[in-house]
Amino acid sequence: MRALNRVDSSLGFLYFERGIIERDKDGVVFLDESGKTLVPLNRFRLLMMGPGTSVFSEAVKVLTASGSLLGWCGEEGGSVLCVRGIARLFGEDSPSSATVL
Repeated sequence: MRALNRVDSSLGFLYFERGIIERDKDGVVFLDESGKTLVPLNRFRLLMMGPGTSVFSEAVKVLTASGSLLGWCGEEGGSVLCVRGIARLFGEDSPSSATVL
């Protein structure tokens, strides 16, 4: 498993494309052709997912419970959808919202 380089005590955002984001025994991981990357929970505010990225609902629950915003964007900077607190859709108590930019 590869690790992301530490830039500061907190990253502004992470960007992933062409892979899968899922929950595993270590937390949330990103899987792509180069291997498995552990997503550093509580270290970033926004997780941007680009073209070709799939995310499992269990990973979304963990990410939003950690306070992360989730965003999706299309090819060449197309539409962006940001979601916060989507855990409520899965029966959690946090507020939920979605914004298309």
